Amino acid sequence: MVTSFAERFKDLFTKPQFAHFCTYLTGLIISANKTVQGINDNFIDRKDQSALNHFVTDSEWDEQTVNKRRIELIKEHVKDIPDKDALLIIDDTLSHKTGAKIEEVGIFYDHTTSGYSLGHQVVSSLLAAQDNRFPLDFQVYKKRKEGDTSFKTKIEIAHDLIRAAYENKLRFSCVVFDSWFLAQKLVRYIVSLKKYWISQLKTNRVIRMNTGNIPVKKFVQSLSQDQFQKIKIKEQSFWVYAQTVTISKLGKVKLVVFYETEDFSDEATVLGSNAHVWTPDKVIFSYKQRWSIETFYKDSKINLGFEDYEMRKLKGIIKHWHLVFAAYTLLHLSTQDKNLMKWFNAQFKTIGDRRRYAASETIQHFVLWIIRMHHQLKDEEKVVSLVFNSKAKIRFRFSS
Repeated sequence: MVTSFAERFKDLFTKPQFAHFCTYLTGLIISANKTVQGINDNFIDRKDQSALNHFVTDSEWDEQTVNKRRIELIKEHVKDIPDKDALLIIDDTLSHKTGAKIEEVGIFYDHTTSGYSLGHQVVSSLLAAQDNRFPLDFQVYKKRKEGDTSFKTKIEIAHDLIRAAYENKLRFSCVVFDSWFLAQKLVRYIVSLKKYWISQLKTNRVIRMNTGNIPVKKFVQSLSQDQFQKIKIKEQSFWVYAQTVTISKLGKVKLVVFYETEDFSDEATVLGSNAHVWTPDKVIFSYKQRWSIETFYKDSKINLGFEDYEMRKLKGIIKHWHLVFAAYTLLHLSTQDKNLMKWFNAQFKTIGDRRRYAASETIQHFVLWIIRMHHQLKDEEKVVSLVFNSKAKIRFRFSS
């Protein structure tokens, strides 16, 4: 599975680098410990871990060129999906760390705990095209330092990620993000690309009306329940109100307010969009796709070692993240490869399922390798020595 995917990148590496590339991808998928040391320990014919560490931290391969090649594979895979069925999703996540001496680590707000945590803040983009979910690119959000002319706000980073997707000729009709990224500069740029945008609105946004200005929160509170219409989206019911309004700094916006409970006991979700021709159900369905980037963050952290680096230099950490993006893409594309379909069946729908299946297949091949070695060497002690030489740590425990 790794060989089939990695072959498309072979010309971007030297021969030793390519071997490390395959090793690292394999380790991210099947190793229980996804640090450089942990990955290296799982290979029988391994060299000292310093060689693999050098590949990630100091080796002169260009991660941007590797990422561009990966995006070309994604484009090839989704080429028959029309623009209207593809969304570009922007979001950020916190890569939690405990070492304060790691380069560019800082204290950031953590949405998962509603508090502040130490880590790296990463803003990324993801393509959602029908049933496909592919991470595209990322940038690290750094704390502003005095005299640092390279500082970028999250809005500026989001602008860069959208521009990169557009310049890479990825096909999408709409950009989806949460209220944190809803800024006049960003939506104007999206409109200049002739794309739609959808975002949740903060309740303190101001709606301009003939009778005066009113905050979104008060406007929603003024609506009666009989002004809402029941609709169904993929068997789920929503109670929806939609109207075109003028919002300060955003201009004409399609406002979509919805509840997910019939008695309106849940908190209203308020969306804004420039997709005036879209029906409310399409706006809601498209915004709900934003959850796919949260799923990617969770999968990459739990299953692929997004947070498991033990490096201090940001250069190596960024390469590690690009390799995680590659491993995630590999697992998704493998389910579409006719030559690899034997690896998967209908049971393996999530990235975690696919990773665990790959791990079990690896163990089966390992057992067969031991049998072959025994037939060749005719000596059990030599086989054991091959497996457990030096400081080998063969692990057969994979997280559930």
